[in-house]
Amino acid sequence: MSQVINPSEARRDRAVTLLENAPVDHCETWVESGGMLITKVHTKTIGCYYAMTLTDLMDEDDKLELKRLEEELGDSINYLTVEIDSYNRPHRNFPGSTSFIYTTVYGGPVEH
Repeated sequence: MSQVINPSEARRDRAVTLLENAPVDHCETWVESGGMLITKVHTKTIGCYYAMTLTDLMDEDDKLELKRLEEELGDSINYLTVEIDSYNRPHRNFPGSTSFIYTTVYGGPVEH
């Protein structure tokens, strides 16, 4: 039976622990651009989550992709975020960046 994480009700540290300990079934690149990378991670126990790298190089097209993801998820990325780390330095995979954010967004329970 799958577990459902509701970041608004669960403590964020508990949600992060569930995500970190969930066995990964498979991953797929959801979107990749010169300013961001979003990977959709599927698990067998808690559903899916999105691992995101967002840099200061993001442009309007990238922001539209984030809106598209919100539409797919049915809620705001801010609401569904369970973990976020910010860095004020370049990201090695995004030449020209000066800052970036790693964030984890819960995507929903296992679909049967």
